[in-house]
Amino acid sequence: MIPEENAASNPEPAPDAGAATVAPDAPAVPESPEAAPEAPESTTVDNPAESKGPESSEDPTKEPANDTEIPGELYFNGEQVQVDIPEELSSTLTEAGVDVNKVVSELYGKDSDFTLSDEARKPLDDLYGKAIVDTYLGALKAQNESALKGAKDAKEAASKAEQAAAEWSNELVGGEENWEAMSTWAEASLTDSELDSFNKAMGSGDKWMQELAIKALQSRYKDSEGDQSAQLVTADHSSGTDTDNSPMTREQYHSAMAAPEFRNLGRVERQQMQQKLDARRQAGINKGL
Repeated sequence: MIPEENAASNPEPAPDAGAATVAPDAPAVPESPEAAPEAPESTTVDNPAESKGPESSEDPTKEPANDTEIPGELYFNGEQVQVDIPEELSSTLTEAGVDVNKVVSELYGKDSDFTLSDEARKPLDDLYGKAIVDTYLGALKAQNESALKGAKDAKEAASKAEQAAAEWSNELVGGEENWEAMSTWAEASLTDSELDSFNKAMGSGDKWMQELAIKALQSRYKDSEGDQSAQLVTADHSSGTDTDNSPMTREQYHSAMAAPEFRNLGRVERQQMQQKLDARRQAGINKGL
């Protein structure tokens, strides 16, 4: 199928692992450049008098972490995002009693202002200290905002480039109407391999290759359809005149192309006549003939 976009789009780089990544059609929220400080590892001591193995250092009175369910949709400044937490960091926080799911849900809730409740924040403050948590969250919020702005700017630039590419390709074939007609013909007439080759050229980002592909397709389309932008050298009986510049109907154009007088012309003369036929048929199209 002819691609929906007439020129290649520039893919955006995917965020690093562990970053908050974009949901479909949402801008990426990158990983903070500062890694959260690691909690000191807990140690266990084997009791040689017992054969039960090392005792757990986990506080039996501590409530289990991560018992909060993360919402199906997460947001930052009104934009839907997908948040990924590195497994190592998640494990460290969970072992320290931090409900990671609750932290994520509060920071990236739909109406969140990127702050945490006292309940969700207390384990983080106990683990790292209030000053470090404040600095980390502030830096992460600023970077997220910068990433969103960059994504929006890139999307706007891509939209403008796409529009310019569409106008350029339409101009090559004589307008949007001709492009649509050629696209419809190509979908019905070309093989899958031919369509794939055309689409690869259009997605290459190479304007020269794209122009060659469009002109080659247009040539085949004209040959099979009798040239949708062509016009023929016959009289315009409806106007009572008999000139070589009168608009032509599709039937008149095909008749002229099939006439022995046209086919028997030499190469140069035939090219000149073809140009006249094309111009007259285009005039007919413009008049609705």
